[in-house]
Amino acid sequence: MGFISNRYCKYGNGEKFYFLKFNEPVDAISSAPFNGGFKKIEMYINRQVPIEYNYDPVEEIGSFLDQEGLPKEKCLVTITACNIEKAYLKQFSDSGIFILASITACFGNALSIGGDGLISPGTINIAVFTDYGLSAAGGLNLFQSIVEAKSQALNDFQIRDKTTGRISPGTSTDTTSLFLIPARGGDNYGGRLTEIGKKISMTVYNGLEEMCSNSDGH
Repeated sequence: MGFISNRYCKYGNGEKFYFLKFNEPVDAISSAPFNGGFKKIEMYINRQVPIEYNYDPVEEIGSFLDQEGLPKEKCLVTITACNIEKAYLKQFSDSGIFILASITACFGNALSIGGDGLISPGTINIAVFTDYGLSAAGGLNLFQSIVEAKSQALNDFQIRDKTTGRISPGTSTDTTSLFLIPARGGDNYGGRLTEIGKKISMTVYNGLEEMCSNSDGH
């Protein structure tokens, strides 16, 4: 992956990680293991770790950020055993709305409801940024649309839990991160019938379709 810049952020990479560095702090809604939740952050990092990774992620990622000279309180970090060199990246403007999506995905530990999972490379990390104005409720609604798009993709592409044989809505360690420009007010809805919900859910779906097509199953 090369270095990409737009009016909102810079996208680049280091050794075994890539990042989005925002020009201004953004509001994050995220299930990331480091600084997940509802935060104001300045950098998103997706980092490749060994499959045998078995650390407290908060402590270990904190040490990693210290080594890289990055401020822990301003960084949101996800981890994956997938090859980050195969990450999907798409940025575009449509009808005055800017969208950037970044996805890493492998499916070896796809987990059906009630399954026990496998120790296998398998994490889907989805990160989306948009400049579309949303309220807190609208942001959560859009976050839901992203997760629904992921689950629809895995259903359509027949991604199955290797232990149960059932179609899986995700893996056991997936994360979703949504980054929004801080704004007062904004739309209260981001479902898949809204303009922003449809654009972003289709972007995520198409990205996962591409990754499934190029995947060797791991």
